[in-house]
Amino acid sequence: MKQITLPLICFIVILCLYITPSTAQDSKFINLNSPAIDPPSIDYFVLDVFDNREIKSSIGVTKTGDNQKTGSLNFTSGFHDELNNYFSKTFPEEEGTIPVFLIIKKLWITEIDEEGYNYSKCKIVIEFQTPEKQKFYECNNTNKIKLSDGINVHQENLIISLNTCMKNLEDAEIKKTYYALLSSSIPSGSSKEEFTSTKKNHIAGEDNKSISSPSKARITLQFGYTHRTKRVPDGVNVNTKNYYKKLKNSFHVGTDINYFWNENNSIGVSASFSPAKSTLPDLVDIDSLGNIIAQGDLNQNVNLFYVGPSYFSRSIGSNTKTHVLFGLTMGYYGYNERLNWIGETVNLTGGTIGFGFSLGVDFLSSEHFAAGLQASLLMGWLKKIKVDGNLIELAERENLTRIDLTIGFRFLP
Repeated sequence: MKQITLPLICFIVILCLYITPSTAQDSKFINLNSPAIDPPSIDYFVLDVFDNREIKSSIGVTKTGDNQKTGSLNFTSGFHDELNNYFSKTFPEEEGTIPVFLIIKKLWITEIDEEGYNYSKCKIVIEFQTPEKQKFYECNNTNKIKLSDGINVHQENLIISLNTCMKNLEDAEIKKTYYALLSSSIPSGSSKEEFTSTKKNHIAGEDNKSISSPSKARITLQFGYTHRTKRVPDGVNVNTKNYYKKLKNSFHVGTDINYFWNENNSIGVSASFSPAKSTLPDLVDIDSLGNIIAQGDLNQNVNLFYVGPSYFSRSIGSNTKTHVLFGLTMGYYGYNERLNWIGETVNLTGGTIGFGFSLGVDFLSSEHFAAGLQASLLMGWLKKIKVDGNLIELAERENLTRIDLTIGFRFLP
C-alpha cells in the first residue's frame, strides 16, 4: 500500500500546484469582441498580429478587493486570436486601405495607486511593418484610466491604447516612411496599386505567424529508451541478474494527440507501447530427491501498453520557436506476458490504473513541424493477473512504473 500511496500523493500535489495558480491567484479575463469605444477612421488594415512579448503567460495583473493579493489578467481566448479578431473587425480591409503587420513587443496592464486614487495603467509597444516585413514605425504608448468598474476599465484602457497606436499611423511623416519603403520594394514596371494589391495576401510574415500564432492541434510520433523501476531480486547469480536487466531496460513508441483551447492549455489522449524480452539459459527443474527432471532456456516476453486522457500546458519561449510542455495523464495501463520453457507456454495478462507526468521541449522548424525531446514517468501497480485465463491475486504487487526518455516528431496542423 505504501508503494502506491507516496507516488499517488506526489502526483496529486503536482497536479494541484500546477492547476491551482489559475484559481488561487484570482485570474480575470477580458475580451475585445464588443468594444464600446468608436475606433479612429484610418486608411490602414491589419494583415496579421505577431506576438513578440517577453512575458507570454498573461497580459497583466490585478488586485483583489482587499488589495492584499494579486491575480493574473488575460484574454478570454488566445493572445493572437483575440487581437487578430479585434483588428480584422475594427480595421477591416476595404478599397484603398493599406496593409500592415503588427508586432506586439509589449502589452501589460496593471493597477496603480496615485494621490489616493486607483488607476488602470496600460503599457504597450507595437512595431509596424510593411508587407515586406520592413519596420516603418514603432508606437510606445502608456495610458491611465481611473478605476471604477474593474475589468471593464482594463478592457477600455487596452482598446484606447491600441486605437491610439493605429491613429498615429495617419501622421504624414509615418506615411512618408511607409511609402518610401514600399516603393523600394516595387518591382520594375509595377504600379504601387498593383503591388499593394498583390501583397494583401502576402505571406512574407508566415514564419512569424507559425511562431507567433501556435497551432491549436499537436500530434506527436515518438520513440525512445524505457527503464522500469522494478527491483531486481537480491541474491541472484550473474545470469539471472542480466536476465532481469533486459526486462527492465527496453524501448517504447507512443503518441500524444492534443487540442489547445487557448495558447497555453490543451486536452487530448496519450498512448504508448513498450515491449521487452529476455532469455534465461539452461533453467533447471529439480524434484524433491535432487534429480534434474527438466532443463531448457526460459524465454519471456513482456508488453506494456497505456492509453488515457491527458492535459498539456504549453509555455512559449521568447524566441517563439521553442515550446516547453508539461503533461499530466491518467488512464488504462495494460500488461501482457508470455513465458515459454521446454515447449510449454504460459500467458499472463492484467491491467490497472496508470498515472504519470511528462516534461518536454518542442523545437519548431516550420509552421507545421517540430522535433522534440521529452522525459516522462508513468506509474502503476498490478494487484491481480490472469494466468492462462484464470484470475489470481498476487501476493506482492507487480511494479509497472517506468521512466521514458523520448525523441520524436510533432505535427502541428
